[in-house]
Amino acid sequence: MVIGIMGAMPAEVDLLCQKLSGVTQEEYAGVAYHRGALVGKQVVVCCAGMGKANAAATVQVLCGRYGAEKIIFSGIAGNMSAAIGIGDVCVGKLVVYHDADTDCIVQSAPFLEEFPGDPALVQCALAACAACGVRAIAGKIATGDRFVGDSATKAAIAAACALPGLEAEGIFTHFAVSDESKEESRSYTALQHQRFDAMVAALAERGITFPICHCANSGATVSYPQFAHDMFRPGIITYGIGDQAGELGLRPVMTLKTTVGCIKDFAPDTTISYGRTFRTSRPSRVGVLPIGYADGLHRSLSNQWRVWTPYGTAPIVGRICMDMCMIDLTDLPQVGEGDEVEVYGVHNSVNDAAHLAGTISYELTCAVSKRVPRIYLRDGRETYRELLLRG
Repeated sequence: MVIGIMGAMPAEVDLLCQKLSGVTQEEYAGVAYHRGALVGKQVVVCCAGMGKANAAATVQVLCGRYGAEKIIFSGIAGNMSAAIGIGDVCVGKLVVYHDADTDCIVQSAPFLEEFPGDPALVQCALAACAACGVRAIAGKIATGDRFVGDSATKAAIAAACALPGLEAEGIFTHFAVSDESKEESRSYTALQHQRFDAMVAALAERGITFPICHCANSGATVSYPQFAHDMFRPGIITYGIGDQAGELGLRPVMTLKTTVGCIKDFAPDTTISYGRTFRTSRPSRVGVLPIGYADGLHRSLSNQWRVWTPYGTAPIVGRICMDMCMIDLTDLPQVGEGDEVEVYGVHNSVNDAAHLAGTISYELTCAVSKRVPRIYLRDGRETYRELLLRG
C-alpha cells in the first residue's frame, strides 16, 4: 500500500522528506513528489501549496499517478478551542469548509459540507501520538483559503484600543519565512505583509491609528527593508549570528570557550565515551573538555562538531556527556592541558554547528545554561563577570 502525505507549506513536510530512505524525486505539474520508505511504509511526500484547489489537484496526482490508497494531510494551524494547546496535535475526525459559499454550489452539484476522516487512520494517528508522548485530540478541522476570524480580529483590536486608560502605541506582525530565499517563501512573506497592510488600513477606516507600525524582523531587515514601516526590529542578527548576519557585515558578539582538562593516550581500536560510537584507528591523543549537554553543548553534535585551537580544529569524538566531551588532539601536539579552545565564536561559527544539529543558531546560543559563567568584554577588556547559577 502506498500512502500519500502532503502539506501546504514546505515547513510542514521538509522533516518527513529528510526521514525517507531509498528516496527518488519527480517534479510533476510544478510539484516535487518524494517517493521512498518511512518506518517501513511506502510513501509519497509532497508540498501542495496553499488553497483548496492546490490540495485537490495534488490528491488527484497522488492517487492517479502514484497509486496512493490513503492520504494524510499534515499542517500547522491555530485553534478555536481552549482545550487545544500549543504543540498539541489535532487529528481530523471531520474536515469542514469555513469560507465556501455553499448556497450557489448546492444548486448546481452535489455538495458535502463535512468530510469524515478515515476512522482507522484517525485511531492510528492517536495511537502514534500516545506512543511518542504527544498530546493529541480528535476533532473537527476548519479549512479554507482565508485565516479564520479576520473580521473578528479587526473588531477585537478595535475594542481593545477603545478600552479606558489604554493608549495603543504600536501594531506589528512577525514574518514566518522572511529569512528563506525560496520563491514560495518570498511569496508567502509578501502575502503576510499584504494582510498586515490591509488590517492596518481597515483599522484606520475605523479611526484607529498607531504612532509606530513595524514588521521587519531579522530576515526582513536584510531581505525586505521596504516592509520596515516606522522601524526595524532585528533579533538574531544583532548578535552577529544567523545565516544572514554576514550580509550586513555583522560579526558574532558571543564566544563559548572552555579549556582542556586533561589529555590521555589511547591505543588503536579503543572505544570512546557512552555507546562506543567512536573507535580509535591509530594511537590517539584524546583531550577531555569540561563542557557537556548540561552546559548547552547539544548531544546531537557528538562525532560531528569540532573545537577551534590556535593550531587547528580538533573534532569531538564519541558522545557528548552531561558534563564533558572528548576531542581528538592526535594531529595537534602543540595543544596541552589548560589550553583554551573555542566551541562557538568568530573562528568556529555557531551557524555551522546549527546546520549539523538540524536546528537554528538561536537555539544553540539560548541553550548555554546558567552554570556557564558570563564574561563581558569591551574593547577586549573584561568589564563584568557573573554566574547566573546561584543559591
